[in-house]
Amino acid sequence: MAPRFGPHLITKRATHLTVLAAICAGLLAACSTAESPGGEPACVAPMATVPNSAHPGQTIKVPMENLYSDCFDLGEGLPNPVADSVTLTLMDGATQTTVATATAPVDADASAVVKLKIPADASRALVVVYNGWTMGAVTIAPAKKP
Repeated sequence: MAPRFGPHLITKRATHLTVLAAICAGLLAACSTAESPGGEPACVAPMATVPNSAHPGQTIKVPMENLYSDCFDLGEGLPNPVADSVTLTLMDGATQTTVATATAPVDADASAVVKLKIPADASRALVVVYNGWTMGAVTIAPAKKP
């Protein structure tokens, strides 16, 4: 028996192709080297590796990379200038209040390791913030027993 093709199959197939085309267009736009909507270059974002958990009173290390003070990634052929320092803020995730701040120098490869001290009275999740961006969350584990 030959396969049947009707208007319902053509409409269904066209809908699938439309969705697929929209996804592909979005991916291509995200990967393009075009300028962002504000007219500024689309730069590589700073990245941080935030520990999943910590104990009250513990100092955590947050390695960061892509810490540039400016961006030239549209083919200008200029080097990206490295930032002088980086400051991270540790905030209470529920109340959005600052509980700690730390600054570290940035190395020539645009990386840094920032050390943040978890407050001794911390009891709930804290978030690590850089320039208004949440870089990750730290779950506070029960205090270590002596």
